Amino acid sequence: MLRRFQKRKARVKHFIDIINNRWDGQLYRNLYAVAFWLNPQFQYDANIMDKLMSIISGLLDVLEKYAHENLPLQSKITSEMKLFRNAKHDFG
Repeated sequence: MLRRFQKRKARVKHFIDIINNRWDGQLYRNLYAVAFWLNPQFQYDANIMDKLMSIISGLLDVLEKYAHENLPLQSKITSEMKLFRNAKHDFG
């Protein structure tokens, strides 16, 4: 997106900063953390995922909330998460 505005960089910098600040603020909410974790563009970039351990914490919080006391569901979700993370089976 920034390539489009190279000639007008100073003009749009303020707006880009607003967008980036809002995104950074939302990232640490659990549902956005899950969406971030599920995005293949970020999931398979080790530099990003290794630095953002709070993403995994948010993901596990959502898992616990929605699969509360349903151990078979929790087990199924965590096994699917491993397959997704390792790009195995249908996720490969």
